[in-house]
Amino acid sequence: MKFTKYFSGVIKNQGIPHIEVNEYQKAFNIVSLESRLDELYQLRDKERNNDRKYSYNIHIYDLEKKLNRLTMENTPKNVLKYMLSKSRFDN
Repeated sequence: MKFTKYFSGVIKNQGIPHIEVNEYQKAFNIVSLESRLDELYQLRDKERNNDRKYSYNIHIYDLEKKLNRLTMENTPKNVLKYMLSKSRFDN
């Protein structure tokens, strides 16, 4: 949940960043994916049936790919910087 924690800290300390709607959608998608992944990790770790664990791993892999695509496999700080610069230059 590194992106969620970072975005939350930025909002608490600096207020809501001024980014365009598409970038907000991306940020919310990132937070949503992290939340879903966290839930799947917890379910997988409690599961005793190996077939179900495998099923969880498949879902986790798919969501991790989506998250990596959205974040460009970058750090939360760099993703937010990119969103801010993209919003400035696209206006």
